Amino acid sequence: SKTLEFQSINEFNSVYPMQVIATVAETHAIIEKSKCTDYLVFPEDRMFPIKMKMYLPKRWVQKNSNTSFSGKGDKGEN
Repeated sequence: SKTLEFQSINEFNSVYPMQVIATVAETHAIIEKSKCTDYLVFPEDRMFPIKMKMYLPKRWVQKNSNTSFSGKGDKGEN
């Protein structure tokens, strides 16, 4: 059998966009593009919680051209 699609019960339980993994080629490309740095920083809005720790989300690779981040933190947030 072949999986044609899968769906989450609601937006909160969706794997999109933060659990869609960037391809190996996309990951290598972003590393190559940033060769002069020791590490990369991907600031993220609270609307997109970081769940994966071993892979780059495709969202980060796609929005890599952004060089600034603006957001508002509430009391008690990290």
